[in-house]
Amino acid sequence: MMDGTYAPDRDYVIGRNVNGREDAMITLMAENTGKAVISGSNNASSSSLLSIVGSYWHVFGLEVTDGIAKGISVCGNNNIVEMCVIHNVGNSGLQISRNGGEYNDAKMWPSNNLIKNCDAYDCCDTARNDADGFAAKLTCGEGNSFYGCISHNNIDDGWDLYAKSTTGPIGAVTIENCVAYSNGFLTTDDPTDPSVEFGEGNGFKLGGENMYGGHKLINSVSFNNYAKGITSNSCPDCEVTRCTAYNNSLNGKAYNLSLYTRTSNKKAWVVSGMLSIADNGSTIGELGASNGVLYSLKSADNYLFDGAASYNNKGVKASSAWFVSTDVSVGPTRNADGTIDMHDLLVISADAPANAGATIITKGKAISEQPVATTVVNAKPMPVEQIEGSAGGGDADNGGSSTGMVVGGVVAVAALAVICVLAGKKKKEQNEDEKQ
Repeated sequence: MMDGTYAPDRDYVIGRNVNGREDAMITLMAENTGKAVISGSNNASSSSLLSIVGSYWHVFGLEVTDGIAKGISVCGNNNIVEMCVIHNVGNSGLQISRNGGEYNDAKMWPSNNLIKNCDAYDCCDTARNDADGFAAKLTCGEGNSFYGCISHNNIDDGWDLYAKSTTGPIGAVTIENCVAYSNGFLTTDDPTDPSVEFGEGNGFKLGGENMYGGHKLINSVSFNNYAKGITSNSCPDCEVTRCTAYNNSLNGKAYNLSLYTRTSNKKAWVVSGMLSIADNGSTIGELGASNGVLYSLKSADNYLFDGAASYNNKGVKASSAWFVSTDVSVGPTRNADGTIDMHDLLVISADAPANAGATIITKGKAISEQPVATTVVNAKPMPVEQIEGSAGGGDADNGGSSTGMVVGGVVAVAALAVICVLAGKKKKEQNEDEKQ
């Protein structure tokens, strides 16, 4: 998409019959990362400003904002959404769930999608209780993952992996190298103001309705969230590996780490390398609590908060001195290569043991590289209004036309002034609104 703001009066939908291949993904990318903006300012009936119902698409570098509902919905399979920023929308920033207009069969649930190096913030519904930053919930299949993403100041949760008994368990989701902070209130809210109407405000919510999910949270950081930093939300078998939780529970009623489920469920949580520290005077001690952490999860590499201090099972005390900085007024930002810059915040210092907490990765697979165009075969202009060819409209502020492109006989792109790239070999990486 050429640089500019695109404000159609209807949602963009990549149809289920518009697919790339494993070795030739279709790429929809900004001309310059972050400079192509999809705005819902003219869309009064949106359900999701951009819906990816097709498969093998790579969406790169877009900004999505000002929608009355979701920002991006991922409803197809084997897609990558990378280096996108979603903010100021009226429901979840990005959600992986089935296409709401299709038959609810688990075979249709989206699978094997990767959300990489994306940001979501200031997502808020009118009731201020149901807009997450990122969600993979209700009707999503196996193999979906988030890597290198930041979710902050969303009115509900940073991440929501909710499952309902009426639709059944969802597929296992992996969240890795991610950061969730200051959820439950917006960037425009003052959390010290008693008149602020807070949302639920968990950092990472890893389940729902006591159903098994096998979700994994790896090498991730949670801090300053209104409620719990990391919660199983009744899922009995989630895994938390090498994670840091610091000074969550601004409401004074929650924990850094909360693992619970109904009594009849087998408790199959796996926790290792957990660093839970609080010195804010409002985080509740998680050890031994019915909604906290079982004593049996104490180990040499788990430092759990007892209400006064954090210890491992050897009696070694952890403290905020193990971090280079605890100044939460300086939040994480994103480097030009897509990696996360923590600005020393909650970065493990030399005083800490090697097995404690998260170390956000900034090299290797953490880096985002702009897709490179390969040969476009049999390309010809094709006037269309929308990616699926059935809706759209609106004008780009740079004067772009409503012209699409046919690539090898497949409608690859048709969203205003869009540049479609048929990418080369895929790198092997890995809607539904209901109140939870």
